[in-house]
Amino acid sequence: ASIAFYICRGLELIELHMVDHFRQSLVHTALGCASKHLNATLDGNHQNTSLRALQHVRELHISCHDKALGFPIQEIVIVLQLPRLGTVRGEMINIRGDQTHPQSFTSTLKHAYFDSAFDAQGVAWVLARCQALETLKLLWDGPPEHSLHFDTVSAAILHRGPYLTALKLSQDNVNSYKCQRGTLTRASRLKSIAIPAWALFCHGDEEESDLEHRLDMVLPLSLEVLEIECADDDIFLGDDELLVAMIKSGRFANLKQILIDREADFTGNPEGL
Repeated sequence: ASIAFYICRGLELIELHMVDHFRQSLVHTALGCASKHLNATLDGNHQNTSLRALQHVRELHISCHDKALGFPIQEIVIVLQLPRLGTVRGEMINIRGDQTHPQSFTSTLKHAYFDSAFDAQGVAWVLARCQALETLKLLWDGPPEHSLHFDTVSAAILHRGPYLTALKLSQDNVNSYKCQRGTLTRASRLKSIAIPAWALFCHGDEEESDLEHRLDMVLPLSLEVLEIECADDDIFLGDDELLVAMIKSGRFANLKQILIDREADFTGNPEGL
């Protein structure tokens, strides 16, 4: 694999599909040994990597079929440092704090799509090293006993993702009454947000009385497109009025489209819109 990469100097796309025990040796051979000076290792000891054989790579697709273990993101650190890398698509990539290491580097990555297990610490790790990131889409594929914590993940995004314009967070089957409210109000460049209904409406905050401005506490006023996912549960039908109030408030002046992923009809009163 390393010889093939060395010969294909104009390579722009890499796809790696890994199975169980072969994953680490494959990445080390295919990517680590592609370094012209062979001084790039997966443990992150060498910060001055020289991946000239892969300098034109713009996009990486990587998947791991070992669902029990996944694939720690630290094992592709070497690729994230490629000088022209713009897009990464990963399946079963673990982006959790306990799967990262403290190595500091800067990536040119602008678009990241992960079907993965992640937490706030892992998201902060990615954003701190990929500061040019514009698109972040995270589909939770972690153990069923764990869940996406929107409050801590949104805080990490506010702190570390100043250039994000598109965000997608997705996880089904979360108890809306047990979640903690998060906020993206200060993410002033976000134009497109896809978010689960349970995170947006968060029925765990029943003390909230100002329903008319409830969504103003979650969404940035720069929003143009709002996509509400995992909204089939009947408990979310009553929240349609919040969307109507959101539109009528006039505060979301740039809002062009609201998409709701469910079979039931819209129950809000559109009169006056």
